[in-house]
Amino acid sequence: MTMRWLSWMPLLLCSCAAKGTYHIAQAQAAVELARADEAEEFAVYAWTMAESYLIKAREEYAYADYEAAERYAAEAERWANKARDAVRESNDPLQRATEDVPELRDMPEGSLR
Repeated sequence: MTMRWLSWMPLLLCSCAAKGTYHIAQAQAAVELARADEAEEFAVYAWTMAESYLIKAREEYAYADYEAAERYAAEAERWANKARDAVRESNDPLQRATEDVPELRDMPEGSLR
């Protein structure tokens, strides 16, 4: 019985690796779309989170922790989408630059100029 289980082990590992690769590729695509929308400049916080989670997903994948890689890739994709949404929602460059700094966002109009 043990030998039969061991014969399935490579197949299980390959399917986990393929699943992890798929999620990392999806996250990478989302990060690239955010980059194209200039989130790197206008949604700095969300962009940084997306990029950091993607790096961590790749690191966990390299250590063969495919479950963790999948979780981090999902977070990277979520943050990349948040960054794209933040850029799209705002036409005001000052508002985009201060999206995650409530102290600046709540200041009276004209006090930053």
